[in-house]
Amino acid sequence: MKQMLFYILGCCLIIWVYAHYQRGPVSRPTDPDIKGEHMQAAANTEMSAETPCKKDWQKCADNSEFAENSFAMIKGQSACKIETANRVKYGEPKWPSFWTGIVFSRYTTGQSVKNSGKITLVESRAQVQNGFGAWVHVNIVCDYDVKNDRVLELNINE
Repeated sequence: MKQMLFYILGCCLIIWVYAHYQRGPVSRPTDPDIKGEHMQAAANTEMSAETPCKKDWQKCADNSEFAENSFAMIKGQSACKIETANRVKYGEPKWPSFWTGIVFSRYTTGQSVKNSGKITLVESRAQVQNGFGAWVHVNIVCDYDVKNDRVLELNINE
């Protein structure tokens, strides 16, 4: 029992450390040369965070900028995940864990978001149960309509 408690506490500590220190420690340099570089780097980070694509997906130059910067991408990933859960025949799908990445993080390249308001999201690390209860790795292809915030088509292939 004690070993399990220490294991759980250790895991919690590792997750906490990872979450709080993944960007590195906050430094407050005192050397004028380093301080100037530090302030310039911080200003560049703030400027790059305010891309016009972040709030308005129609201002994204291509699918890559949309996927990396737009809040609408998160809505698309969620919609595809919900639609997949609704369409599987047996049980709930198993999604990639926190450590292996974001669900539906792959997408088609090009300018389909800018031209038609649609993007294709792909998830290849999900698992669903078959009729015998065994977990099977599947490829999920989800066509998402950004304009109308809905899933157009979803294909689940083994």
